[in-house]
Amino acid sequence: MIIKNLYTLGVACFAAVYGCSSSTAAILTDDFNDGTLNSSLWAVSEFGGPTITEKDGKAHCVMPSSSHGLGYNHISPFGVVDPPNIFASYYVTQHSFAGNFDVVIDYSLLKWPQASGTRVSLFMDSGGLNTGAQRVSLSAADNWTSYAGADTYIFGGSLGLSGIVETLDSGGGLRLTRENDMVSGYYRNSQDGSWVMIGQFQTPSLDSHLGFAIFNTDELFSQQDVEVAFDNFNLNYDGTLNAVPEPTTWIAGVGSLAMFLWRMKRRK
Repeated sequence: MIIKNLYTLGVACFAAVYGCSSSTAAILTDDFNDGTLNSSLWAVSEFGGPTITEKDGKAHCVMPSSSHGLGYNHISPFGVVDPPNIFASYYVTQHSFAGNFDVVIDYSLLKWPQASGTRVSLFMDSGGLNTGAQRVSLSAADNWTSYAGADTYIFGGSLGLSGIVETLDSGGGLRLTRENDMVSGYYRNSQDGSWVMIGQFQTPSLDSHLGFAIFNTDELFSQQDVEVAFDNFNLNYDGTLNAVPEPTTWIAGVGSLAMFLWRMKRRK
């Protein structure tokens, strides 16, 4: 991880490593080049089959064809509750972030079967209010949308669905921004590198954990191997870097995104 403070480098480094607050604008980045989990920045969760490993300068997520839900609620870092039907691997920030932020990550689809139901997500969680910019291989069972069976970008979460765009991208970038009470999700245009908005929500500006994930559910999974690589995590924030919380102080993350999918299916 590289930490750059736009005001005083030493203050930001101390805050990021030791969990105290820093109110100056800063950038946190991780290029995953050292092949080791940076535990001062990330907590990791793997359950139901998918794994995440840093190798070849990237964070590789593998979802074997045998992956399945645990059949009971899985408790992930900081008390995140993942429903019985979900399986996932993800990194989530140890710290929560207050104020405005702009976070991006690159992704590459290394094994990506059509209509597998798999979600690749850059997400934020604010104590139960969450959303994610996602690259998705929609399953035929995703019958809540006319895009069922297609490859898409989606912006959605516990607040519902804000946008969906069909795509053939096999790699690119995902981006989340928060400005005051407006959260927006983007994908990187493969032609000119510009950021294209998928959708946005108005939400309370609460302390937020950020992360990236690959996940699926029993109802949607096509039972084919999936592999995705993440790279170049970059967070620019203007606010407070909060101390690492005690367990159970925030609940949602990927689990709430899965619950969103379940609710959308129920609407059909």
